[in-house]
Amino acid sequence: MMNTLPTDEGTDVLDDLWTDLHTDYGQLFTELTKPDWHDLSSWSFQELLHMLPAIFMHEVTQQLFSLSTIFVLAILGTIMLHLHQSVSTFRTSAIAATVINLLLLTMVLHSFMLVTSYIEQTIAVMGHFLVAFLPYFLFLLVSVGGFTSAAFFHPTILLFIQTSSWYMTTIVFPLVLLHTIISALGSISETIKLTKLASLLRSLAITALLLFMTVFIGVMSVQGAATTVTDGLAIRTLKFVSSNAVPVVGRVFTDAAETMVNASLLVKNTVGLFALLLLLLVVLLPAIKIAIIACMYYAMAAVVEPLGGNKIATVLAEISKSILLLFASLLVVTFMFFLAIVIIIISGNANVMLR
Repeated sequence: MMNTLPTDEGTDVLDDLWTDLHTDYGQLFTELTKPDWHDLSSWSFQELLHMLPAIFMHEVTQQLFSLSTIFVLAILGTIMLHLHQSVSTFRTSAIAATVINLLLLTMVLHSFMLVTSYIEQTIAVMGHFLVAFLPYFLFLLVSVGGFTSAAFFHPTILLFIQTSSWYMTTIVFPLVLLHTIISALGSISETIKLTKLASLLRSLAITALLLFMTVFIGVMSVQGAATTVTDGLAIRTLKFVSSNAVPVVGRVFTDAAETMVNASLLVKNTVGLFALLLLLLVVLLPAIKIAIIACMYYAMAAVVEPLGGNKIATVLAEISKSILLLFASLLVVTFMFFLAIVIIIISGNANVMLR
């Protein structure tokens, strides 16, 4: 029982994840055999860890190729700006610099939107993953006596999964996008200053993100602890009554039930640990890609600035900061998904301890 994953929906999510890995890193996964989803012993996380350096270099190479056009445009824009400043009557260079800057801004914002879409897809995959494994977690939680906890966690976690995707795509990401656009326009424009407005939007995005995380942690921890205590006291009372009401049979029944509960607790902890590792795997590769993109934008800004392209360097640096803010949003959502699984595991363990 400990080596199986019985849910078909869960295996469908894992199949989709494996397909995506082969689509993005097919040449790196040629020697890695597909594990049997119904046999946990067939998994080899060490092989995946050994492949991380190759995956990192693959992402660096791919993003260098993807962002090379933006880097070339940034250099051309800097050169045209110098031509315009050295020959003030050379209107062609001014027009060319403006066109290049607009084209650069368009490509940068398009790249930013691709990163946003990629993060939204990652959050959706994590949501599908948790929904697929939630019935199994709740079944094991009930098997250790967590009836009230299961009744609380089922609607709460489903609501959180739906709300997290909606909240990020409707509130947090649009605020980050507006901050990015306004900060980029303010950096290029010589007459309009939008620094304070951009800072305000960034602060609003961070506040909205922290507020959502605070509400989730508060509800899950406080209410989860209350339901755990309720389950523990109820099972302890039932155990006392059954042991004393029927002197011999009741004691045998209680001992047998205690053995089953301990076995279920071991299974629940094993599956919970496996789910945590899978969740980290789901978010690890997107996190690596997004972090590399943010670092490359900042590196381009560092290269362009000494050449005299202060405005272009500022735009690239602001894009890097915005992508890092999206990266932080992904980490926050991942932490909340991770915490949801951990709280379910701890809740079952606490039930046994309270008995």
